[in-house]
Amino acid sequence: MRMLQVFSALALILLTMAGCSWLPAAGEKPVINNFTADPPTVTYGGGTTLSWRVTNASNVDIDQGIGVVARALGSTVIYPGGNTSYRMTATNAAGSNTAIVTVTVGGSTYTSTNPSPQPTSAGTQPPLVYNFWAQPSTINRGGSTRLSWNVLGAYSIRIDPTVGIVKTTGSINVTPASSTTYTLSATNSGGSVMATEEVHVLPPTPLAPAINWFAISPSSILAGNAATLSWSTTNATKVTISGIGSVAASGTRAVAPRGTTQYILEATSAAGRFQDAVTVSVHALSPAVYYQAYQVQPDYVPPLIPVLQDGGPGGGGFSGAD
Repeated sequence: MRMLQVFSALALILLTMAGCSWLPAAGEKPVINNFTADPPTVTYGGGTTLSWRVTNASNVDIDQGIGVVARALGSTVIYPGGNTSYRMTATNAAGSNTAIVTVTVGGSTYTSTNPSPQPTSAGTQPPLVYNFWAQPSTINRGGSTRLSWNVLGAYSIRIDPTVGIVKTTGSINVTPASSTTYTLSATNSGGSVMATEEVHVLPPTPLAPAINWFAISPSSILAGNAATLSWSTTNATKVTISGIGSVAASGTRAVAPRGTTQYILEATSAAGRFQDAVTVSVHALSPAVYYQAYQVQPDYVPPLIPVLQDGGPGGGGFSGAD
């Protein structure tokens, strides 16, 4: 038992001599051994690596939206939108210490149509919307387009309408029902910036009208009789029949023309106009047509019809052949 106690004490001494940061010294504040940016100067869109080593800390965080980081040793890559100072705060029960490193954004390679952000206070700039675009920017109704974006130095990014909160870099398919302007909003401690992209939605392409059929039955009638028109169309916004006017896209209609008549059906849409025609022959009730229609012989003599000569009951005689 005594040997175990000696070994434990010896191990504790060796670990302390080795400077293990996870053994906080009682009553002492944390020590930030180093906090650097490599490289310290970048161009717009460029990244740099923040690195740190901290002793005796129970919590370490970095501002500008980075947040809580490894307590002893670590690094992270950042993409500042402009000259930015990063503050590290190391804390334990005895108190806290801070360190600041500044990253300078130099020669610009920014080519977006969005304006470069302007500083809102010394050393602090709002995010940079490096690009935000739709491909394609014009679609047919019912089609989709892909929104893509790349934002630097933001801790909150949102795209409206319908998309919502997104990461700093990404893309997503959208299917707007009509022409829509999408707005990207990016925010950090320096402020907010917005970028917009309009997606044009073309109206649906009109379909050409079609006349499926147009007929009349019978096609030959006696004067005073009727025939029936019937028709069927598709993709037509307006259908008319000459002598009748506007009619339904499909239907029937009885007609009794006084003479031989041609009926013209016209189907119309934004894509064009198509016509079809039918003719009904109308025959007068001549003796020849009468004999043919009623299937009687030309020498047929119809019966005499009695006619009252002097009117009134009991009058004398009938007219007709004697």
